[in-house]
Amino acid sequence: MKDVIEVEAKKRLRWARDMLAIARNKLVVERNRASHGHAIDMIQIITMIDAASLVCKEVVGGDDENKG
Repeated sequence: MKDVIEVEAKKRLRWARDMLAIARNKLVVERNRASHGHAIDMIQIITMIDAASLVCKEVVGGDDENKG
């Protein structure tokens, strides 16, 4: 039963990491369009997204290195 829960948790983390990657890409596009002050705010948000994505990747493990 524990293995089933871990598999489901990993699937959810992969999905979350994929959503974070999409959000990051959209923020990068908006950062390029933004004024200097707003661009700095977006860079900070992108850094937070990268940190959360890294945690997802560490928890999921190296079983899908081609993503993220």
